[in-house]
Amino acid sequence: MAEDVTKANSSLYSTAGAFLSDHLSPEGRELLEDAYGLNLKYRLYDVNPESYKKYLKDKLLEQVNSAFDERPKKGLSTLIQGLKDKVNQLNGSIYFPETVTSVMKEGSNFFLHTTNRTVRANKTVLTVGPAALKDMTGDVMQNITNHKILRSIVSVPAFFGAAVYQNPWWEDSKAVKTMSDKHMFISSSNCLGITMPYGVSNSKGVLQTIANKGSCSDEWGSKLKISVNNDVIDREMKRALEYKFQRRIPEALSTVYKYWENGFWYLQKAGTNFSLEEIRDWAKRPLPGSDVFLVGKAFYNFGGWLEDTIKSTNETLVEGWKTELK
Repeated sequence: MAEDVTKANSSLYSTAGAFLSDHLSPEGRELLEDAYGLNLKYRLYDVNPESYKKYLKDKLLEQVNSAFDERPKKGLSTLIQGLKDKVNQLNGSIYFPETVTSVMKEGSNFFLHTTNRTVRANKTVLTVGPAALKDMTGDVMQNITNHKILRSIVSVPAFFGAAVYQNPWWEDSKAVKTMSDKHMFISSSNCLGITMPYGVSNSKGVLQTIANKGSCSDEWGSKLKISVNNDVIDREMKRALEYKFQRRIPEALSTVYKYWENGFWYLQKAGTNFSLEEIRDWAKRPLPGSDVFLVGKAFYNFGGWLEDTIKSTNETLVEGWKTELK
């Protein structure tokens, strides 16, 4: 069904919602949203149909290539540590937690104002999504956020959760007899989306409890906001997992959740149709003649993959520094 949608002519439809409802039926549209993890409910009526078709093509390609996916053996924090080590090697500095509030240009210099300081630079790389850019002030930010390309991007929220258990209880589950770190248990019930193990560490089991985007993310995000020390969301997550696996499960030793309310995945608004080439070229130097650059998946492929951010970074390095990542 997804392959059929990617090949269908959507030129007569102004929105993805109208296209899918007519091409598949309203019920078919809901099935597709659940199966491919982008439950946007009414937001689909704000999305360009070609943009949604591109999303489906990427998801189908992801399924084909998922067997080659690998995670760092010591966890995803290995990537963050690697970034920190690289910055230190280059005598750079990381300020955290510290928010950039405005970016202004005076002559050939840029002035970045944060919650604690002002920094002057002759080149500036902005690596945040469209929603965060719109929260900043200053003439540089105003010129970028008022551009028709940036205003054409729809931000899709996402939610992620993980838990550590005394043992990998899912290995004897009635629903899934064995689960290696390559396998996923996908179900739209209770908005859990993708659940998958991270293997065993010190004889304990680590489970990605939820990965979802769109309106389901907002649902879990609202539970996270009213939780105190994760109490509400831990209770709701345990209940949802017990239904998903059809068995009682033990209490988690520890849990962690992340809600990207301002966007993790990106699509294009209905009524706009910029090509990816146009968007990438604009992001390389959004203010012609100025050394300010936009980096990120939102300005490269609209995807949610780290690979898109790396490719975007490489293009910026070539544009501004005539070099590439090693």
